[in-house]
Amino acid sequence: MKSKKLTRRDFLRMSALTAAGAALAGCAPEVIKETVEVTRQVEVEVPVGQSGQVEVEVPVEVTSEAAAPGEPVEVIYASWGFGNWENFVQMFNDSQEWIHATFEQIPYDVYREKMLTEVAAGTAPDCPEISSYWMTEFVSKDMAIPLDDYMVTDPNLAPEKWIPGAFSENLQVFNGVTYGLPSGDSPKVIWFNPDLFAEAGIMSPLEYEAEGEWNWDTFLEVALALTSGEDATKRFGYQTWMAREDTDNTMRSFGGGWTNLNATEVWATRPESIEGLQYLLDLYLVHKAAPLSQDEQAAGGGQQMFFTRRLAMFMSGIWEVYGLRQGQTPYDVAPLPEGPAGRFMSHAINSLVITRSSKHPDEAWQLLRFLKSPGMEKIMVQGEGFMPFQKASIPTFLESGDINNAQVFVDALEKGWGYPIAINENGERMDQVVWDAVGLALSEGRDAEWVVNEVAPKLEPLVG
Repeated sequence: MKSKKLTRRDFLRMSALTAAGAALAGCAPEVIKETVEVTRQVEVEVPVGQSGQVEVEVPVEVTSEAAAPGEPVEVIYASWGFGNWENFVQMFNDSQEWIHATFEQIPYDVYREKMLTEVAAGTAPDCPEISSYWMTEFVSKDMAIPLDDYMVTDPNLAPEKWIPGAFSENLQVFNGVTYGLPSGDSPKVIWFNPDLFAEAGIMSPLEYEAEGEWNWDTFLEVALALTSGEDATKRFGYQTWMAREDTDNTMRSFGGGWTNLNATEVWATRPESIEGLQYLLDLYLVHKAAPLSQDEQAAGGGQQMFFTRRLAMFMSGIWEVYGLRQGQTPYDVAPLPEGPAGRFMSHAINSLVITRSSKHPDEAWQLLRFLKSPGMEKIMVQGEGFMPFQKASIPTFLESGDINNAQVFVDALEKGWGYPIAINENGERMDQVVWDAVGLALSEGRDAEWVVNEVAPKLEPLVG
């Protein structure tokens, strides 16, 4: 959570990759004699300053004694995200002898263009993370290879091993063909300070949820009750990025949305869309229960407001735990409130892919499998605060993931509340159109009908 800028997408995408998948099978060239099961021990440094031995069972294909494996095959994993990736890649290298992997970190603002250029030139990393916003383009341009034939060879990657909703059409799957394994991002949730609720003498979002009363009407009452003070001492009940994805959650729960889920039709001017957007604008402009950009800037940003108890609730994803666990402010999470049309908690899950230009796709698959293995996912959700996508790592995530009510993230996918934000090749342009109009509405006091009349004509050429 930062001051409101469109570069929020950059920060969102910097959520480090979330792992899910299968154990590593090393691959010796042309000289395999037999396969044996071994257990290796690897040590990983985690951000909280701890380290420990983690046992990961990996099937290793053993060569005959007379065969020489030769020089290791070189493969590259790439991401814009932060995390212990150098260490994880070294763990992969330590687990076998026939493949040597390196990690390349690329700034997000040049990542897409660099990938497109290097895949075309045949020089791209073998196994990069691809933003959900770029996957449609990568698949349509034949820049990522299908993974289904690889996945069926590994029982740890069987469909029943994954949390329902981990794979989404137009994000990881296109026309029934899988091109990416889920990585990064999470459903959006409400982060809140439980102490402020207790001090105000009102039930927490989780208590309202338990009684079936966590809806947008209750949410408004709570946000108002938590808003107090004036000027530099004012506390606000709620904050969110007023960008396309965040506003779409509420609009869709009222029965509308900026577009349909496939991004083929503009829904912005539907009455339900206007009603949901007006609800959010009123939080800022009428009820004064949410900070405008100048309020946030004066207070040092939204996260600083939360740390200093000047903000009680905000909407965001799992990556917020990176900053929150470093402070002293208590925090918890709850699902987004329900609306007349139900509960909607958007996500934009990224993908790990194998590029079409990879000279060693089989070896790249071994790296991808390792990074998405059950053992690695347990390490990541325990020490890194990542979203789990495999069922096997849910207990670890719930018990030691630094989030008290982490089940909310899992529920969002398992119960069908989580949904992929409508994305096509113009997704980032649609974001900009919405951001510009909503930003003007907040600064000039415009209503939702004005916003959608500005946005709808500009979205029309971007859908389809």
